[in-house]
Amino acid sequence: MKAHNRKLLNAEVQIGHQSTAWCNLADVALRAGKHYSHEKAIAAREDLEPWGSLVDQIEQHLKRNKVDIKKSRFQLGPMLEFDANTQKFVGDGSDNANRYLQREYRSNFEVRAIA
Repeated sequence: MKAHNRKLLNAEVQIGHQSTAWCNLADVALRAGKHYSHEKAIAAREDLEPWGSLVDQIEQHLKRNKVDIKKSRFQLGPMLEFDANTQKFVGDGSDNANRYLQREYRSNFEVRAIA
């Protein structure tokens, strides 16, 4: 980007943003999550029919791989809704999640906002 030469890019800027955004959003969900429990997992989306089956499949997979959910640091992230236009979370849990979208920079290393 500094060279202003698109041929030097590994990917177009928009593609790079979209590719890394999924990882960043997953990180936010992890940070905003709480310790996992079966009851919380089921209650999170009891209105979605296949959800309970998915939770059971995940728990069976973990058990087969000798992961003790109660002793692990396994977490359940909140059901978050992301507004692609504003690049912010909206709805339940958004205040907590949005605080992870930008970090506090050290003095003299701030990233200026683009108007």
